Amino acid sequence: MTETSNTGTSIPADMVEAAKVVGSPRLPNGYYLQLGAPEEEMHLLDLWYAITSRKLLIFLVVLGFTLFGALLAWVIPMKWKGEVTVSVVPQSKTTTTSTSSTTTPPPVDLNMPYTSDEIIGYVQGRDFIYRFIQKYDLLPILFEKDWNADKKEWQLSTVHRWIYGDTISLWDGYDKFSGVLDVSTDDETSLTTVTVTWTDAKLAADWATKVVEMLNVEMRQKAVQESEAILKELESQLKRTSVLELQQSIYALMEVQMAKVASARVHPEYVFKVVDSAVVEDDQNIPYLQLILIIVSSFLGVVVALGLVLLLHTIAKQPAQPKPRKKRRGGKAAGEAAAPEGQS
Repeated sequence: MTETSNTGTSIPADMVEAAKVVGSPRLPNGYYLQLGAPEEEMHLLDLWYAITSRKLLIFLVVLGFTLFGALLAWVIPMKWKGEVTVSVVPQSKTTTTSTSSTTTPPPVDLNMPYTSDEIIGYVQGRDFIYRFIQKYDLLPILFEKDWNADKKEWQLSTVHRWIYGDTISLWDGYDKFSGVLDVSTDDETSLTTVTVTWTDAKLAADWATKVVEMLNVEMRQKAVQESEAILKELESQLKRTSVLELQQSIYALMEVQMAKVASARVHPEYVFKVVDSAVVEDDQNIPYLQLILIIVSSFLGVVVALGLVLLLHTIAKQPAQPKPRKKRRGGKAAGEAAAPEGQS
């Protein structure tokens, strides 16, 4: 005996009666749909069973993602930061000279008349970086993979030789060094930080320190050269005039320029005064970036593994669809009972 559901599908009567008995096994989801009942939902116990039954699959997926993250962390070069915190030396108050004459020379600053933005632009400029690379011979270090230390020559690929030539130029060095050099100013503290990021912690700290030192040296030399050039011009003007008042004004201007020369030669930290010098980082085993990469890869592996397990569990719970029966040549389906005589 069979019972017809609301979908028009015949269900064996023994399965229907068994479903009505308390404590009897539940019918498959397909039959609940046929009887008009809601589909069976996935419970926490089902999830736990799906996870515990496929522990090996989860372990392998997580392990694979973790190893992939560790491989990336090993391939990606470790980078370290060398930071020097400096303060821009403020310009001294304007100095004027008083004479008995009615002619008063204009006020003159003893320090370099450059703003903080101009100094930062000077450090990051192409000319300064060119001189810095040449002074410390940084091209073989910046392009270590292309440099043969034994033969003291470049070993470049054919493509590079065809496009850029047979050597590494200063422009290439500037393009790479400007990417590892950063000079920024904190708006709250007004302190400037010179940062160099490189694969060697000692070199990063050393380069950041040398950038500050070279800037101070060049600014001091520039101040001395400008003041000496002004002194020569004032001396020339002094010889050409015989007016006493004008001579006194020229002498006053010469005193100011000589004071600038003395100030530049006496103060090594002429533009940048070091507040916090660069130090080599102690922990050089696994930088935070590589560690974070490994942790994120492991977490992603857990998410992918759980999603894969739940997908396989959902597919396994789907009821098998009955295959359509083949019809015989007589037009009746295989297995179909013959109609009794007298029925049309």
